[in-house]
Amino acid sequence: MVLWLRSLLKVSLFLGTKKMERGIQGDYIPSTTMPERFLTFVPRPLPPVPPLQLDGELYDLIERANRALGRLDGLTTLLPEPSLFLYLYVRKEALLSFQIEGTQSSFSDLLLYEIEEVPGANSTLRVHNLMRKKPLFSITYAKTELRLTVPTITSALKNLESLGIVKEVTGRSRDRLFVYAEYINILNEGI
Repeated sequence: MVLWLRSLLKVSLFLGTKKMERGIQGDYIPSTTMPERFLTFVPRPLPPVPPLQLDGELYDLIERANRALGRLDGLTTLLPEPSLFLYLYVRKEALLSFQIEGTQSSFSDLLLYEIEEVPGANSTLRVHNLMRKKPLFSITYAKTELRLTVPTITSALKNLESLGIVKEVTGRSRDRLFVYAEYINILNEGI
């Protein structure tokens, strides 16, 4: 991702060093939507005049950017949910914008703020934190430790189970035991 952004930045800087003489890039056409009149911008057709000057150095930069995009695209096929990957980068960019404006906050501050807006996210986070301390537990144990209701814990466990974070290991409908799947995966790697 960083390589891709650097390549695009170099391409844009390279293009910025070339003297581009631009005239008017389009026309404003009067339009009407009852009862209002407004102007619509209609850009000039491509290719641009004057044509782009693509020399060897620019082709190399464009090719590097394309390869970086290809690697990024290939990585997204390995992700279970690519939109979450993109979500994190959008949030990181927002944090950088906040810092430019002088607002000091961390990435974890932003995520914790957003979690508080999602109903049930706080209890799911609390159950997840409990699982990290005790990777095998029952709903009764979680109820005692977290002082939450059984329906709240059950809902949180369903959320975590749908994300693949927790697994129910007994197969029963009562007195179920839940295990932190990541710990089991780590232990199974050693076998």
